[in-house]
Amino acid sequence: MSDLELLHRLGLALLIGAVIGLERGWQMRDVVPGARQAGIRTFALYGFLGGIAGWASLYEGEIAAGVILAAGAALIITGYILGLKRPSPDAGMTTEAAGLVTLGLGLMAVRGDMIIAASAGAVTVAVLNLKDALHHFLKQLEAAELQSFIMLMIVSVVMLPLLPDEGFGPGGVLNPYALWWVVVLISGTSFLSYGAIKFIGPSGGALLMGALGGIASSTALSVSAAKNAAQNAQITRPMAAAISLASGVMFLRTWIIASAIAPGVGEALTWPLLLGAGALSLGALGLERTAKPVGAQADIALGAPVDLWLAIKFGAALAAFALAAHYATTLVRPDAIVLLAAISGLVDADATTVTASRQAAQNPALASLSVQAILVATGVNMLTKAGISLAIGGKGLFYPVALMTAIALAIMVGAALALSV
Repeated sequence: MSDLELLHRLGLALLIGAVIGLERGWQMRDVVPGARQAGIRTFALYGFLGGIAGWASLYEGEIAAGVILAAGAALIITGYILGLKRPSPDAGMTTEAAGLVTLGLGLMAVRGDMIIAASAGAVTVAVLNLKDALHHFLKQLEAAELQSFIMLMIVSVVMLPLLPDEGFGPGGVLNPYALWWVVVLISGTSFLSYGAIKFIGPSGGALLMGALGGIASSTALSVSAAKNAAQNAQITRPMAAAISLASGVMFLRTWIIASAIAPGVGEALTWPLLLGAGALSLGALGLERTAKPVGAQADIALGAPVDLWLAIKFGAALAAFALAAHYATTLVRPDAIVLLAAISGLVDADATTVTASRQAAQNPALASLSVQAILVATGVNMLTKAGISLAIGGKGLFYPVALMTAIALAIMVGAALALSV
């Protein structure tokens, strides 16, 4: 390492400490002199001391660096102990913890990647500055919400990676990893939709959850929205808007996937799917605009953020559909892609879109059949979401969803027939 590079790195260590100290000093700007804890100068020196430890590790050995870091840590701890004897608005250890982090970042700036060190410093400042927002969030957090979040982490981060990602059963159609991923997807969508409704409001939150749910899984979104509507008749119309918008996004997503894999198929689907997506999106806006004001957020009883049992039942239904699709193609015809599309559409249209588009890309003569399969899967999926609305959400949710489904299917079929003439 050249002397010039070393100076640059030591300067970065000093700068990282100064920026962290700026945030700490601003937090205590109203504290009277003598009661203040470390500020810009102190933190700049913490960072510089960490940088000096990095220099010492290069030229004097690891032991020398360890002694310098230990001295810096001892200084920070001593300052905390002495600070307990002085009046202070903040008796916590955040400033001391930030000091120890600054020592480490100073060391990283000299011994490690400068960009990573600078980025870590920026993240540290951001975390320190989020104090009020985090405290406000914790005051609003309910026990059921925390428990649901922990449950979501267990089913996604702990359980999902442990499951084998391979097929079992007849035809190898039962994939434990894929089936549990559906459970995770529905649970995650439910949790996000809960948060959107609680913090944004039924109307704005419904459109947000519809847009995001349409990107991930419009069917999973429909399950979550129907559950919300069943628990709160007040938000039935916003939930219908969410399902409609999610379906519109699903139409658009299907067209993009097909166009990317088989441009000819995508071209044939352009008008049926894009017109359908437009109608569903406009319908969602109309439902949201005509929804009755719900009133105070506190009056909305959202129930549990995650209904794991409902998600598991939906995953079991997916397994049953996978078996049905296997036996349908085995007992009827191996190339019965349209029949397979109808069964697949009961859960999702993506699998059929990818399979049919690949088939058309490999054999252009099957392009027309592939277009039919994708339209069938999309249509059946729309009908499935209407059925979910009725089964879980009740008639109040079913009527607007069924109306939007009928309009979208009429436009899709009409456009397809017009193009085929």
